[in-house]
Amino acid sequence: MFDKNGPFILWISPSANGSGDGTFENPFGAVERALAMVKPGATIMLKGGVYRRDMTFDISGTPHQPIRIVAEQDADVEILNACWFFYDVSDLIVSNLTFRDAPSGAVSVIGACSRNRFDSLRFVDCGARAKESCTFFFGGSGGSCNVVENCRFERAAAVGRAAGLMVSEGDSDGGAPLTNHVFRKNCFVNYDYGILAGTGDAPAGQYGHIIEYNTLEQCRAGGILVKCGDTLVRGNRVERCPDSSISIGAGKGSVVESNRILDCARGIAVRGDGHSITNNCIVRCGSEAVRVYGAAFNVLVENNTCIDCGTPEGNGAAERVAGIRIDEGSTSVVRQNLFYGEGKPVAYDGAPAQPEGKKTLLIKDNVAAGRCKAMDGVAAAEAAFKNSDVGDFTNDSGYGAGGWVLTPDTFDPQVDEADTKYCESQGAFEDPDDGEPETAETDETAESAGFNSFMGRFYSKDVTRDNS
Repeated sequence: MFDKNGPFILWISPSANGSGDGTFENPFGAVERALAMVKPGATIMLKGGVYRRDMTFDISGTPHQPIRIVAEQDADVEILNACWFFYDVSDLIVSNLTFRDAPSGAVSVIGACSRNRFDSLRFVDCGARAKESCTFFFGGSGGSCNVVENCRFERAAAVGRAAGLMVSEGDSDGGAPLTNHVFRKNCFVNYDYGILAGTGDAPAGQYGHIIEYNTLEQCRAGGILVKCGDTLVRGNRVERCPDSSISIGAGKGSVVESNRILDCARGIAVRGDGHSITNNCIVRCGSEAVRVYGAAFNVLVENNTCIDCGTPEGNGAAERVAGIRIDEGSTSVVRQNLFYGEGKPVAYDGAPAQPEGKKTLLIKDNVAAGRCKAMDGVAAAEAAFKNSDVGDFTNDSGYGAGGWVLTPDTFDPQVDEADTKYCESQGAFEDPDDGEPETAETDETAESAGFNSFMGRFYSKDVTRDNS
C-alpha cells in the first residue's frame, strides 16, 4: 500500500543505529525519534524485529489525517515484555503488531482519547502476574469513540486474575465519562474475564458502548461483563466458560441480542432495569439459560432459544429450570421463546406481586419441547432441529431465535458484508498509494460529509441495530 520512499513515512528498525534519519534505507533506531517528528497524516512504520521498551504516546492526528503506527507489510513486529501508554490522543490507527509477555497491561489508553482505532493486534501470554491485570485498558475521563477490532487475545493458560479488554466508567459525576467505545470481531482465549465494560455497581448515565461479533472461549470468570448502562452486546460467540457467559451487572437499558452461547456454566444474567434479552441461542449451560436477579424492572426476554440448560448440579437443590429464573420483586415480560430440554421453562422465586391488580410478570406465547414442562404462557410443542449433532438448531417451530445463532457458522455474513461495503463506499481511513496525506486541494466539503456519515453510522447503536 505504501511507497517505501514516500515523504510522509517514518521508518524504524530495532537493529538500526542512533544516526538514522527515518528513511527506508536509514531508519531510526527508536520509536521516540519518530514521535518527535510525526505530523498528522504521516505513518510510523515499524520494521520487523523485537521492541522491548515501554512507550508513551501523546501525539494526535486529525479526523481526515490520522497518524498510523503500523508494521511493515508481511513483517513480524513484536513488542516484548512492555506496555504502550496513550495519553489524551486522538485519530491514531495502530495495527498489525504483536504484544507478548507483558506482565500486566500491554496497552493503556488514558484520558480524553477519541476516534482511535486499534486493529489486527495480537496479544500473547500477557497479564500473567499473580495480581489483577488487564491486557488492554481504557481509563481516565473524557474518552469516546475508540475502536478495538480484529484483535486476538490469547494465553497458554489462565494464570493469575487477568481481563482481556476493559473500559472503565470515567468521571460520570464530573460530566466526562468514557462513552461510545466499539469492541468488535476480537477473539479471547484463557482469560479470567474476556471483556469488561464498567466497574461500578450503580453507574448513572448512558454509555453507548458496542460489544459485537467477538469470540470468547474458556474465560474462567466470565466472557462478557457489563456494569454500565446503554450497552449493546450483539452477535458474540461465547463457549466453554466455566462460570458466566454474558452478564449485565448494573446500569439501565442495555441490549443482549443475537449471541450464541455454548457449554458455559451459566447463561445470560441481568441486574438493573430496562434491559432486553432477545434472539439469543443458549445451549447446554449448567444453570438456567437466563437469570433475572434482584428487583429488576421492565426486563424483556423475547425470541430466545434455550436448549438442554439447567442441569441438576447447576440448579443445586432447587427445581431444575431449563429456561428462565426470575427473582422475587422483578418485573419481566417473557414471550415467544423456545425452551427445549428437561425442566421447568420459567420459575419465579417467590409469588409475583400484583399491585393494584397489575401484573408484574407476563409470560405469554412461548413453547416448550423435548421433555420441558408446559405451564401457563408456555404451550407444549414439537421442535425438530436440523442437525443438533453438529450444532445446527434451525427448526420450524416459529419460536425462539433466528439467523446465524442457530447454526455452527460464525457471525452473520450479511451484516459483515453490509458493514464492509458501507465503509468502503465512504472511503473512511483509506490509505493513499504513496502514504502521502491528503492536500488542501481535496474537496473538503464532500470529504467531511462522507467521514461524518461514516462515523455517525459506525458509532450509532440505533443505526447499527438496523443492520441486523
